[in-house]
Amino acid sequence: MSFLLIGILLIISSCSSNSTSKSIPPDENITIINKVLKHQFTGPDKNLVKLLNDPENATIIGGDKETSDGNPTQLDLYLEEMYKPSFTEEMYSQFIGEYALTYQGLAEWKGYEIKINQIEIKQNKDNDKNYYFTANVNYQSKGSSEKSTTIKGNVHFSEDDKISKFELLSDGGLSIKMK
Repeated sequence: MSFLLIGILLIISSCSSNSTSKSIPPDENITIINKVLKHQFTGPDKNLVKLLNDPENATIIGGDKETSDGNPTQLDLYLEEMYKPSFTEEMYSQFIGEYALTYQGLAEWKGYEIKINQIEIKQNKDNDKNYYFTANVNYQSKGSSEKSTTIKGNVHFSEDDKISKFELLSDGGLSIKMK
């Protein structure tokens, strides 16, 4: 009788352990990096361009006054929706100021199409919150052949899994080539 009871317990425990050993979900941090890079280097984003060109979204800072009523513009709301959930508050502000409009703006204003592909993200083996990425970006102006370049950078995540540092180490000359 005790052998039968032990056998039943072993079967139950092996079944329950099999049901919980489902496939491991993809690393959320890698998913976030992919999303940010795809937004950044695929375009021009027609919605973003429309908002950039709308004078209602203009804020001029400097001189004697700021020409904004302090309320978020449609552009602010669009950028917040696109990027803010992925970043810490401080890094979000820095990212918007340094990176968010650079490549999208250049693509639109200089007549280029850009598209990111072949993203490779490696987690730092010594710090699981640090990642290094490389990605291939294709770019083409109207009437010319498609070219590609490689971008490289680092991303660091906070304890609450938001990007606390985003750094492009190299854009492979993309910004200069599009100018």
